Formats: sequence, structure tokens, C-alpha cells
Amino acid sequence: MNAAAACNRYNRTQVCQSITFRVNVLRNRRPVGFLTGQITQAIVFSTKSRSFRESFALTTTGVHGRAGGVRETLAVSCGGGCKTRSGVPKGQVLRKGATIKGRITYTDGVRPGKVHSTASRYALTFTKPGYTPGAVSWKSIGYRCDDTIKTQRPGCVIPRFAPTMTAMRKLPHIAANIRRIQTRGPGHYGRPGSGHPLHRLTDKKQQDKNRRAVCGRKVVGPPPRPGVSCDEYPFASTREGGTKLGKKDRGTAWVPSSEQNKQAGYITSSHNTQRVLNGDAFYVSV
Repeated sequence: MNAAAACNRYNRTQVCQSITFRVNVLRNRRPVGFLTGQITQAIVFSTKSRSFRESFALTTTGVHGRAGGVRETLAVSCGGGCKTRSGVPKGQVLRKGATIKGRITYTDGVRPGKVHSTASRYALTFTKPGYTPGAVSWKSIGYRCDDTIKTQRPGCVIPRFAPTMTAMRKLPHIAANIRRIQTRGPGHYGRPGSGHPLHRLTDKKQQDKNRRAVCGRKVVGPPPRPGVSCDEYPFASTREGGTKLGKKDRGTAWVPSSEQNKQAGYITSSHNTQRVLNGDAFYVSV
């Protein structure tokens, strides 16, 4: 018995997965028939809840030989303190063209201040009296639940997907600086579609080092006029900040202090909304 993923589409909070399978029916260890089918799943997460849901559908596409009368049972688990409750009917006979549907609900048991990374694991068992039982197993894309944001309830996301920050569009001078560097640099770091995302850095000491390395008074000198401050890109709060990248992929500009004073809050708010944790990838669209 085997299963293969036909498609796998996902974003930060949703995943759609389609799997095709073939089950050989054995009697006295000899194949006497087989059936084929397709499983379609869609999981929807919430960035502000540890509970989420999945829709599940199993369609039998073919019944051959003595495969008639085979029944299914689905078991679902998600590891650690995560709990599942399946509403997928059990013991249904697999008939050609028929679809078995149901919902699966999850509640992750992540504790305050902690992070739980896991995946849904599925085992679909096939039985028929007098025949050898069989099973197909697979798992979902990895997801993560955390309770690390003090101002927000725990939530869950797909960390493999890099979200796009758009908050910098509210700051025209900073946006212009980012756009200039993203366009000029050969790596186009942080620009959507570049394949070179930025990665969040939460270490305050390293952030300060990054900022001093490119915007320190010894590097850029005093402000050329009152009311402006040095803005750097990539952000000091990223692993690519400071002098980590080549000179063409990084840069600075003198921007209004009023924009600079808002920037950190916008960045933090954007990260919290998408649950971008330390080391997570993200893009910046301006």
C-alpha cells in the first residue's frame, strides 16, 4: 500500500494537501484486487488561538478485483500536548465514486512562554473480514504553536512560509531608502520574489552592534541637519543587519526622526501579527 502527495499549497495560516493512494487487497498473502483513492485536506490555523480545524475528504476513485467491501478507519495525532478530535466517519465501506467527509479539530497544549513545533500524523487503516488488514500513513506540513508574545494570546502558524511586511509603506522616507537598496543590491535582500528573505533577530545586544556598525557616529558622522536620524537597511533587528551583507546589498539614509521613532513599533507589530519569531524569515514590501 502506498500514498503520494499530488499537491501541497500553503501560506502562513493555511495549508491544502491532496494525496493519492493505492491499496492492494491480500488474501492468504496473495493480491486479489486493489482500490485507489484521493484524500484532500485543508487546515486553517489562527495567529490568536491554539485551536484550529481541518476539513478532510476521502474519495474512492477505483475498486478492482475483490476490493469491494473494504472499510476504513482514520486515526489522527499531533504530538506533545496537542489534542485531536476527529469527526471523520469510521467503518465506512469504500465505494467507487463515493466521498467520505468530516472535520478534525485540534487544540495545542503549548504552555506560557513556550513553543511547540509539530505536524499532524495520519494513519488510514483498511479492513475486510477474511483479508489481510492494511494501512497508509502520512503527515502534514510542519506547523508551530507558541505562547511567547506577552501582548497576544497564543497562536499557530506555518513557519516555513515567509510572510511579507508592508508596514514600512506608512513611512515614505524609510520606504524610499528600502526600495533603493532592494533595487540596487544584487541579492535584492528582503524584496518579495528575490529568494533572499530577511531573518528576525531578537538579541538586543547584537541589534545594537548591527546599528552601530552602519549608523554609529564614527561611521556616518553627526546628523546633517536637525530632526533627522540614520536609517539602516537591512534592519538592525535582522540577521542580515549591520555589515553581514556586502556593501551593495546594504545602506543607510538620513530620514525624519518622526519616522524613525515609529519604525520599531511598526516592525514589532508586524512580527506579532504574523507570529514571526527569532530566526523566522520574512520579506519587506514597499
